[in-house]
Amino acid sequence: MLGLCTAFAPVRTEAAEIVIKAAHTIAVGNAREVPWAKFKEFAEAKSNGRIEVQLYPNSALGNDNELLEKTQMGAIQIGFCSSSNLTTTVADWAVFDLPYIFSKTNANQTLFYDKDGNLGGPIFDRLNKQMLKKNIKLLWISPAAFRGIGVNKAGVKTLNDIKGMKIRCTASDVERDAIAAFGANPVAMGFGEIYTALQQKTLDGESLPPDLMYDSKHNEVIKSVLANRFNGFFTIANMNASFYNNLPDWAKKVVDEAAHDAIAYTNAHWDELLNERVEKMKASGVEVHDPTDEELKEWKKATQPIIDEYIKKNGTEWYNTVLNASK
Repeated sequence: MLGLCTAFAPVRTEAAEIVIKAAHTIAVGNAREVPWAKFKEFAEAKSNGRIEVQLYPNSALGNDNELLEKTQMGAIQIGFCSSSNLTTTVADWAVFDLPYIFSKTNANQTLFYDKDGNLGGPIFDRLNKQMLKKNIKLLWISPAAFRGIGVNKAGVKTLNDIKGMKIRCTASDVERDAIAAFGANPVAMGFGEIYTALQQKTLDGESLPPDLMYDSKHNEVIKSVLANRFNGFFTIANMNASFYNNLPDWAKKVVDEAAHDAIAYTNAHWDELLNERVEKMKASGVEVHDPTDEELKEWKKATQPIIDEYIKKNGTEWYNTVLNASK
């Protein structure tokens, strides 16, 4: 367990009463970066400049796991992390990694938000309670994206085409097991290391959404993408809970409203941004294969034992709660 900051006062400067240092791993312009930019815009406007949000994009301060640790310790106030990488901190996040458990990008709205667009509900409350014990407040949860498999080989379309390949994955055990179920060799690696590993051919491929591959310039080092959408994940803004608790009431209100408005804006534009990047990926010369219904049955069949094993170890209650809410 990481050490926690037991008391953390808001950072203050002469230029602004409160400075919030926020860091993520995403290239500027990618869909996942949108809520961060909007949060900064809204927080500074709503506070009339009393709050300043300093953004550090594109892994400038570390990968997901490093940003989570820095957020817990209070070195930064808000840090990015995918739901997949959060599985090593709170095990309940692993259910969202299960292959094909949900299929809609807007599943975040039914899983984590109420009808008014506010964070809440039984699934969110269960996760947030556990995260608070780690000194983390869940600030917002972006819409879902779905991983495909990008490789340095052209013409990849089927299970057999990736057998034996070294494929990058996150720290998630479930994602690793899915890659292995496809007959490939999973390699856990930080996001910022992927490009170089693909370029130097220490990796054969990666497990990422196609739009993120493109915005990270991975189209320069891969030749084809299998858009089999086997694994959905959410990107999350984690806030140091001690920092938040020490904010004055007016600042808490600004932070909460800015987070609410940022994700509402993101929800409205998400699919458009994802599709735009996929088209750019194709235009850059990378093949993108969308499996046929018959091919998709094979991918799902390969990963069914992972779901069976999860239920065997964890029971059906949490799994069914998430499955039913994601429909």
